[in-house]
Amino acid sequence: MNIGRLNKRITIQQQTMGKDAGGEPSGSWIDVATVWAREMKVTGKETTDDLARTVERNRTWQVRYRSGLATDMRVKVAADYYQVTDIRIIDRNSHLEIDGYHKSNWP
Repeated sequence: MNIGRLNKRITIQQQTMGKDAGGEPSGSWIDVATVWAREMKVTGKETTDDLARTVERNRTWQVRYRSGLATDMRVKVAADYYQVTDIRIIDRNSHLEIDGYHKSNWP
């Protein structure tokens, strides 16, 4: 892997469950790691109906290998959040690929 191609900063987050002041269940996201990544693939589609416009995006990032990642995490890129859909180990001593999915609706 050419680490010079890792030119995007992404943050990997995991949801934690707790209780709010009233004792009700609540969840928040905490940062697991902020890493350099290479954006490898971007795909998406846009649909429009009478009520709203929907934009769906899929992205793949290549990062240095790290353990402890799972598909219940999300990736933050600038102001967008992508649900992790797949993690592929390409080389255990070198790097892995993370796939993420983002969906937005506009009225």
